[in-house]
Amino acid sequence: MRACRGSRAAPDGEVFRILLRDNSVIDQARALVGAGRRRIVLGRLAAGNGGFNTPWNWHLDPDTVSFPEVAIELCDGCPRDVEAAGVSYGAGTFCPWTAEIVAEQN
Repeated sequence: MRACRGSRAAPDGEVFRILLRDNSVIDQARALVGAGRRRIVLGRLAAGNGGFNTPWNWHLDPDTVSFPEVAIELCDGCPRDVEAAGVSYGAGTFCPWTAEIVAEQN
């Protein structure tokens, strides 16, 4: 995932990784890979990189990740914002409105 592309702090965006387990969510993500479309990703924050979100010290709980059409502004932000605030950011959720799926990794 890439978020916050075009921001002053990160003109090329900030990359973070998500792990998906639900087949319907995986299908949604695959349809968006490389499409260049921005899409909200939403999930509950958990401490540590989860084994897949290096170099960040947080990750989205794979069992809570979704791609909603809308989300409240409280959880919108950039990965660096979550890094600075910890897993209490956004009342425990992260939903960057400017996210795009740039690649799939196995």
